[in-house]
Amino acid sequence: MAIIELEKRHRVAVVSMNQGENRHNPAFLAAFNQVLDEVEADHDYRALVLASSDDKNWSLGLDTDWLFNACKAQQDDDIRQLLNGLIQLFKRLLSFPVPVIAALNGHTYGNGAVLACACDFRFMRADRGFFCFPEINVGVPFFPSMFELIERVMPSRLFNRMLHTGERQDATTLLQAGVIEQAIEGADETLEQAQAFAQTFDKPRWVFAENKQRRFRPVFEAMEKHDPQATEYLIFALAQQYRN
Repeated sequence: MAIIELEKRHRVAVVSMNQGENRHNPAFLAAFNQVLDEVEADHDYRALVLASSDDKNWSLGLDTDWLFNACKAQQDDDIRQLLNGLIQLFKRLLSFPVPVIAALNGHTYGNGAVLACACDFRFMRADRGFFCFPEINVGVPFFPSMFELIERVMPSRLFNRMLHTGERQDATTLLQAGVIEQAIEGADETLEQAQAFAQTFDKPRWVFAENKQRRFRPVFEAMEKHDPQATEYLIFALAQQYRN
């Protein structure tokens, strides 16, 4: 089974992540960008639904095993390339010319939660799975652009609490906060509702892309001006911690 698969359903690109926890590493990043290339090249697509084939997890974010092993092996260039590549992936989704809809059928943690925030809409399974930013517990700080991005998706008070406590939130809380569109019982039903919503879109691509470019301009500016320095700081901090 491919890391990420693309299926066309009624002019909707259904993109399925197929690696269980769907951790973000170089292979995941390459596969994701390849699928986005295909969707972007086919102008018949009107929307994209991002799903997971795993019954338990949507995405648990950064592959920390890969990251720490690369750090110990002093593969700083590989780490830099992955971190910068993930930021560019978020930028690509934030400016993608069709609506991107996340069907959160399971746990959505860390960089996976940031990935969900980079989507335009979120539907979440109500009977299983949590949404969480555990970076405070893992020891990986947020990048500057992530603050700009997430605070455009969820209320500052809720984000502040999640950021500093690592608390996980369920679909009911996120629905009340306006982070998700619907809280739905069942994995299949969550995907069906996300796809049904996706089928309502038939907007001009160039207008959609331009609106997103303008809305997220502060996020893109933070990515360009501040994230590279944050990348170097993280590489330095990891080296201090794991190369002693």
